[in-house]
Amino acid sequence: KHVINHIVASLAIGPKPKILKTDNGPGYVSSSFKQFCAYMNIRNITGIPYNPQGQGIVERAHQTLKRMISKLQSGSEKLYIRANNHRTLLNHALFVLNFLTLDAHGKSAADRLWHPSSAHDYAQVKWKDPLTHQWHGPDPVLIWGKGHACIYDSNAQNARWLPERLLKLVDHAIIKH
Repeated sequence: KHVINHIVASLAIGPKPKILKTDNGPGYVSSSFKQFCAYMNIRNITGIPYNPQGQGIVERAHQTLKRMISKLQSGSEKLYIRANNHRTLLNHALFVLNFLTLDAHGKSAADRLWHPSSAHDYAQVKWKDPLTHQWHGPDPVLIWGKGHACIYDSNAQNARWLPERLLKLVDHAIIKH
């Protein structure tokens, strides 16, 4: 019930997720939660039981949140604890993480969610299909990796992971990240 209430409250301020990845806690495997997900058209994926590594991103987020709460508790925000107002402390920590913590490009998590970069910010590449040996593009690069890249294939309307040797940079003004 608490999980469902939290998701309903989250839907009031954010977009509805298509997929939820959860652990196998009782709140996530209950029949009422499964019915709720089916009603809301949300696909629920549970991790492997007794395998916390499968929830690595979530565990890292929890670690970051705990660290922020610890920082806030050590300062003048001890008032939250004295007033037994743990929810306000949690909300303060989430506000700091989502709105005041900036990445290398000066954007907060909220900025990245609500104001994503437009397609003209992406490098354009021509790419060779490894199966047909045909050249395609130019298409935008979504992610540059070490020796590989993920491009958005505008013809097929999906993402493709390709080795970097099959790419030719078209827009030289944009530097690889």
